[in-house]
Amino acid sequence: MVDKLAELTPRRFEGEVWRATRLNQDPIAFSYNGGRWAPPSSYQSVPVLYTSMERQGAIAEVSSWLSMLVPRPTKPIVVHRLLIRATDVVTLDARALTGLGVDFERFTERSYAAMGEEPPSRTQEIGAALSFLGIDGVIVPSARWRGSNLILFDNFDNQIEIDDQGSEQVDWLRFLDP
Repeated sequence: MVDKLAELTPRRFEGEVWRATRLNQDPIAFSYNGGRWAPPSSYQSVPVLYTSMERQGAIAEVSSWLSMLVPRPTKPIVVHRLLIRATDVVTLDARALTGLGVDFERFTERSYAAMGEEPPSRTQEIGAALSFLGIDGVIVPSARWRGSNLILFDNFDNQIEIDDQGSEQVDWLRFLDP
């Protein structure tokens, strides 16, 4: 898999993306907790910043996670508009991911390893491999929205610039139940 990923041609990315967070959370702080594209730090540290190419995609991603919590949070979320400049970004569509061993029939499931669990899922292995290869980010299909997400990796030598362009509070519960 690493050999296949190393053959990809990274391209420069410059554009607007969206990130939804809880109140008072730094919108440009990378996460060490793991997720679909990064194994949890209890297994391997791959700091990531999850963003969406569309505002609604960012809301869908965080709303999906918040809706699983018990008790369900009721505070609004904050949607941030970020300008990203990254030197080495690759794109993996559904076909490419399937070729790398991702079961796209189960892609929307939360079948990736959580904190303290091993082994990582295939998507987590892909993210860890891209980070290892020094890739700044990957554009992949969203599991929660019909668009794409940009996942950034916090590597020591990355060439990423992130500028916060503004934010707004959103009642995420209304997004779930319009």
